[in-house]
Amino acid sequence: MNNTEYILGMDPGKSGALCFLPLDGSALIYLATPTIKGTREIDLCKIYRFVHPLMACTRVCVIEDVHSIFGTSSKSNFQFGRSLGNIEMLPVVFGKPLIKVAPKTWQRVAWQGIPVVKNPKVVKASKNKDGTLKPERTLMKTDTKATSLNAARRLFPKESFLDSPQSSVAHDGVVDAALIAYWAKRENI
Repeated sequence: MNNTEYILGMDPGKSGALCFLPLDGSALIYLATPTIKGTREIDLCKIYRFVHPLMACTRVCVIEDVHSIFGTSSKSNFQFGRSLGNIEMLPVVFGKPLIKVAPKTWQRVAWQGIPVVKNPKVVKASKNKDGTLKPERTLMKTDTKATSLNAARRLFPKESFLDSPQSSVAHDGVVDAALIAYWAKRENI
């Protein structure tokens, strides 16, 4: 039997992932959120089969505390909430504690020592309340995905964060799930 203890980091949603962080320093074990072939439904059976062998050795499960997304349809928000609830049930099924962490909280810890990546965002001209014209301007917006990838590569230099052998780009959900688990380890949760 495996004597390694794990923390399970979970980035919810269809583009999310699950990541077991071994506390002995061995390689991460992760799965990008799978879908049932030919559908957009999350494959809960595949997720269960993935987590089942490691849950007995898992100390805690940590999930990103997310909310509905402003500007998306009610159908999309409903589907997201449904997938979130399904993922939140994993720790319950295995009798493990579930901790929720806000994105800015885990990012503050995981991004320590990493330069924040900023990208320009053009804001179109608009009118002020008094009717005067506010000119077009460029703001520098934090690129959370790029900054998280840089942090993950620093913390886990041997990991590829690819969701399959055919992938050539790191999977954002895998990166976030690994950093969420790292946050819990650093905070001694």
